Amino acid sequence: MWRLGKFAWQLNSDQDIVVRPQKGRLLASELGFSSGDATLIATAISELARNIVSYARKGEIKLKGIHGSSRVGIQIVAI
Repeated sequence: MWRLGKFAWQLNSDQDIVVRPQKGRLLASELGFSSGDATLIATAISELARNIVSYARKGEIKLKGIHGSSRVGIQIVAI
């Protein structure tokens, strides 16, 4: 399990777009999301990363596992 369910990384090139969404898939799996939902989360992260690199040239994505009383989630912040 990731330390405190958090992860952040800088986006500077196309290489970052390919590798990083897998971190989101791993976090989703660790939080109990289905395989299909984990794939959707990885796809969303990939799209955010591509937009950052294409339009802003550089940026950052932060992921955080959220634990509620009866549900879990993932907060995705693109900067």
